[in-house]
Amino acid sequence: MWNSVFGEHQRLHPNCNAFLQWNMEREEKFGFVNREEAMCDKCTYRSRKFKLYEEVHTKKTGRKAAKINVSAQAALSQTPLGYTGLRKIVLGCNMPAPSTSGLQKRANKVLPEIVNINKKDMKARRKQLIAINTLRGRKDSGSVSLQADGAYNNAIYSGIRKPHSSLLH
Repeated sequence: MWNSVFGEHQRLHPNCNAFLQWNMEREEKFGFVNREEAMCDKCTYRSRKFKLYEEVHTKKTGRKAAKINVSAQAALSQTPLGYTGLRKIVLGCNMPAPSTSGLQKRANKVLPEIVNINKKDMKARRKQLIAINTLRGRKDSGSVSLQADGAYNNAIYSGIRKPHSSLLH
């Protein structure tokens, strides 16, 4: 970005020897990312706006989502942390945090995609299970043989002593 801005400024205003800086009044924020433009502190030069992020390429029209915003939303879906908690952590690190409404809008787009991916993955796993059981000669090719002990629903490492837990140490 800066290389093209310096070159363009020099070409359009060859006699200007001022400093280029961010034009903070024209900054556009989208979640964790922004679009910026440079300006000269002496002449009238203003650059075009530059996206300082990578986009997710889709077949849909309109503005493309930033990869980091989609990644953050996908990560949030895998944790018990909510929007408020994420904002507290980011603001606690003295970084600009995305708005709660922006996070919710992104969730409304990302979470259905995660559900679709999970459904496709489970369908592929069911097909693989049926193929394996067919090769093993099982009559009910869609069944899974499992065994579990559900007597104690707490993790062994929780620190709470349970009967027979001393046998596991």
